[in-house]
Amino acid sequence: MDNVGAALYVNEAVKKFNTYAGINQNYAWGQDAWNDFEGTLKSLRPEVTLTTSQMPKLGAGQYNTEISAILGSKPDIIHSSFWGGDLEGLVLQGAPRDLFKSATVVLPAGETAIHRQAKQIPDGTIIGARGPNGRCHGNVL
Repeated sequence: MDNVGAALYVNEAVKKFNTYAGINQNYAWGQDAWNDFEGTLKSLRPEVTLTTSQMPKLGAGQYNTEISAILGSKPDIIHSSFWGGDLEGLVLQGAPRDLFKSATVVLPAGETAIHRQAKQIPDGTIIGARGPNGRCHGNVL
C-alpha cells in the first residue's frame, strides 16, 4: 500500500519524467516494495523507462557502488524502500554525492531518517511515514 501510494503520488506530483531507478534491500520487504512501486508506475506511465534497479543485501551498510550505478544512469525519479540504519547509511553516503539533488527521490519509509538527518535530505524529497501518522492536533515542535 505504501509503495502503490508513492507511485500514485509521483504520477500526480511530478508532471514530467521519463526515467526512474530504484535502490531497495534484497529481501522480501525491499523486493515487494519495489515491485509494487514499479508495477504501479508502469501501469500509470507505460512510456517511462527503468534505468537501474539496485538490490543490496539487507544491512549492507555501504552503498557507494549502488549510488554510482544510479548516478550514472541519470534517472528522473529514484525510489528507495530503505528504512532505519540502511536509510541513514544511504543518506550519509548519497547526500555528499548529490544523489538527492540529481533526481526526485521517493522514500516511502523515510520518516525513520528525518529526525536525525533532516538537514541532509533536501527539500523536494518525497517522504512517507509508516504507523499511526496523520493530522496532528495540538502543538507541533
